[in-house]
Amino acid sequence: MLDTRIAGRSKPVDYLSEMIWQQLPFDIRPLKNEQDPVAITSEALLASLSVDEIEMVTVPFDMSENPPQPVLDWALLSTLDLAKLPKPYALVPDAKRIQAELLDDPQRQLLGDTQEKWLSSALQDSKQKNIPWQILGQQILMGNVCMPDVTKLVNYKKGLPADTINAIVGLGKLNIPYNTDAWDGYNATRQRVLKSFKHDANNVISLAGDTHNSWAFDLTPSGETESVAVEMATSSISSPGLENYLSNDQPEQLSSLLVDHNPQLVYQNSHQRGWLKLTITPQATIGQWRYVSTVKSKQYQSIVGPSYTVAVGGHSLTLAEV
Repeated sequence: MLDTRIAGRSKPVDYLSEMIWQQLPFDIRPLKNEQDPVAITSEALLASLSVDEIEMVTVPFDMSENPPQPVLDWALLSTLDLAKLPKPYALVPDAKRIQAELLDDPQRQLLGDTQEKWLSSALQDSKQKNIPWQILGQQILMGNVCMPDVTKLVNYKKGLPADTINAIVGLGKLNIPYNTDAWDGYNATRQRVLKSFKHDANNVISLAGDTHNSWAFDLTPSGETESVAVEMATSSISSPGLENYLSNDQPEQLSSLLVDHNPQLVYQNSHQRGWLKLTITPQATIGQWRYVSTVKSKQYQSIVGPSYTVAVGGHSLTLAEV
């Protein structure tokens, strides 16, 4: 059982205060002649200039264009207040730098050195004893989740503000995860732990909750194609989930969009309350999601959700036959 909330956890990434916006290089040599700097669009020119002849400038994009186009006109740039941009201009996140400098920052720890070393040792001990399964209890999603384009589904009169929804959808288009409070915000830790699953364990099943929704993932380290473990996450017993934040009348379509947009995501339920039942044998583990028709009445119907199975040595989930 892990603690991912208190003991070794660094402060999560805060996009509002730490967001890295796209910058472009400008040739500042014209300033010597009292002329405007010029955007550098040639790789050859960029390579030929010295560091002191270049200035990296955060530029807004003209969102009326498809695709959005950066503002390269220095005169126009000089009139725009980056904190209060008029339509149709907006800042665009720099996906590569966000991933490298924030999400992949090895200084941000989720477990802490002591717990991370303990986990690796515990997995090795279990493997040496030839125990078939290593069941990991922990609080938050380990699987990677980026938000698909849900703008045609959500009811903007309910749930999160439109600006927030549009922002997380924009991040999703750049393959930037929206929830830095989960393992997505601590990718360096996640990659170390996934490699430990691969080398130090037999068959890991990570269990999670906290999102109030149901999820199932095949967990694959970055740069690899084979999953090394699976994750199953239970919905909440009664607390509202995505249907409260991304209000919509088509929850199955929302789940389908999430699965299609996230390669490691196998199953998702965005609106039903219930629990997860695990059946563990030496040969396979089956996870079955159970739901109830309502949490607002003492009278309810029990709903049998899908079952997914993982075989010993398989490290990936398969929809079980009913």
